[in-house]
Amino acid sequence: LLFAGCGAAPPSSQIAPYEAAESAASPRSRGVPELNVLRVRILADAGFRGHVAGWRLRARALVQRANQSLTGVLPLRFEVTAVQTWERGAGGGALPAALDALEAVDPAGDVDLVVGLVGPLPAYHEALHELGMARLMGRHMVIRAVPEPQGAVVLLHEWAHTLGALHTTDLNTFMFHVYHRDQARFGPENLALIRLGLRHRAAIDKGTGTLSGWREALVAEVKREASAWPEQDVSALVALLEARRGSSDL
Repeated sequence: LLFAGCGAAPPSSQIAPYEAAESAASPRSRGVPELNVLRVRILADAGFRGHVAGWRLRARALVQRANQSLTGVLPLRFEVTAVQTWERGAGGGALPAALDALEAVDPAGDVDLVVGLVGPLPAYHEALHELGMARLMGRHMVIRAVPEPQGAVVLLHEWAHTLGALHTTDLNTFMFHVYHRDQARFGPENLALIRLGLRHRAAIDKGTGTLSGWREALVAEVKREASAWPEQDVSALVALLEARRGSSDL
């Protein structure tokens, strides 16, 4: 299940197969870090490196700005463990292909999140579905080269999608579908989904939780607060998660 930011397209065009997230959310042999520190590895492809001067520093600055945006919003921070080159094969600028390639090259076995940085679009865009993509219940996202502070908003938007957050009509929140300079928070309903996802992901890492348990809890919470999000997004998410009910977790 992919969330490609938000946009005018119907939800079906923003959703791709769910199965790849199964292994990405599996328990790992590493020790589980404190919940308020999320370890991030960054991979930058040739398109990003060729477009962004001082790309390693810019990649770290992107995460630092996201951390600043989280101050007073959530009691956690991202910690960059490495910034590496990413020599991916043919795939052009399409975000779904880039996300698939990122998952294939880096299974995120020792980090909480892998961020793939890719080259920019030919023209400036504010629609977030053109600038980033992430997999629901996965540990991967791809982000295009964009000016700051836009990049930090894209990172937070896509990270929240991995935990189950949905698009909102409040343009001052990170989950609005178009970039806006006043985006500075998550709405209360999406904060509840993010906290739910963090709890379940930590339990999965410890071997005490399951993806099916997370799916059921997410469906229940989304149904309970359904009026907080666009109806088409709620319907698409619930239908896809309920279709997975009864499947093996790992």
